Amino acid sequence: MRIYHQCGHYMRWNIDSFQSDQVGDGLIISPLNCKAERVEALPVGIRRCSIFDPQFYLPKSQKGKLATYPFFPATRCEGLATSDLEKIMEHCAEECVRFQVDSDFEYVVIPTRYLDALPYNYLQQLDEQIVNPFLEAVRAVGSDKPVLLTVIAKAIQVTDSDQRDALLNWITGKDDIDGVYLILENARLTKQIKDADFLAGALKIIHALKLNDLRVVVGYNSTEGILYSIAGPDAVAMGCFENLRAFSSRRFDTTRIHSRSPQPRLYSPKLLQWIEYAYIEALRERYSGWESLFGESPYTSLMFRPDFAWNSRRPELYRHYFFVFSDQVRTLADPLSERQRQVEAMVDEALGFFDTIQQAGIYPDEDSDGSHLPPWIGAMENYNRHLKELGL
Repeated sequence: MRIYHQCGHYMRWNIDSFQSDQVGDGLIISPLNCKAERVEALPVGIRRCSIFDPQFYLPKSQKGKLATYPFFPATRCEGLATSDLEKIMEHCAEECVRFQVDSDFEYVVIPTRYLDALPYNYLQQLDEQIVNPFLEAVRAVGSDKPVLLTVIAKAIQVTDSDQRDALLNWITGKDDIDGVYLILENARLTKQIKDADFLAGALKIIHALKLNDLRVVVGYNSTEGILYSIAGPDAVAMGCFENLRAFSSRRFDTTRIHSRSPQPRLYSPKLLQWIEYAYIEALRERYSGWESLFGESPYTSLMFRPDFAWNSRRPELYRHYFFVFSDQVRTLADPLSERQRQVEAMVDEALGFFDTIQQAGIYPDEDSDGSHLPPWIGAMENYNRHLKELGL
């Protein structure tokens, strides 16, 4: 299974990690955060193993660097209205496909549009407004690159079997795509997904897509990317800031009010969790094996110095994460049955460590504890029942 850098703000950290630390298999480029001319100036070696996400999620938005792309809908049509989409999409699609082909990206990615609520004819609208024009553009350009269809699966489409089947039937009914750039939207108040039904539904979607011989790249993951691996996706993504580890349309919304920087956190591969730095200080004082919880990277010796200035914008925190998380992904076994046993053992080990931490008198809050891990167990049990029902 491959792992991509989900790029955004401070994309330089991802590039440095990929080039200098040799971490990851490529990048998922974010035009919101990267001007067109900068994308075109990326080394060919990076572009050829990377994915360009056109980010038509909110087509009326001109936030960030989106306006530097002439094929972005709001750039092409000032004062864009929904009724304008079908009129301009033929030209937007062809320019966008040509940009991806000329830039020599690994795939041609068909974008999607985000809606807060799903109308009854949502999938038909997507076909008419975006998907069909892009498929026509791929044929017109004559590209032989594999095609990925961007799909945002909303929570109801993940957890409700009827809606999940409708989404899967729509995807698998398209003969001209090679795979899916899958985004599993889970609006939540906690930093980790704690819904076993959602996680199980996500596994079922990935598994169904693979049964239909489609490539699956799962974007905007946090630690649940390891759980998703048991369904056999071709790739998962890793991002530095939280808005790159959980999809939200607010990232593309020009009306969004900027919030203050969060408390710095550090990823622990042994705990399968991001730990707030205040608890790291407590671990340093009370838990003898605290350093081993965070794994080894080129950045650990610096971060664990007493004079290290903890700040959520320190690149070391994220380059450490990229390094140790990708190591975890690299160790995942084949076949998938063995991989699941491995993930189950990782969860059991993490829960055991959390018990030991509590015995040391440290009680992390819900965003630094192991409360997201029992839902992983429930999701795997649900998924296994599903496989048995399928006779697999």
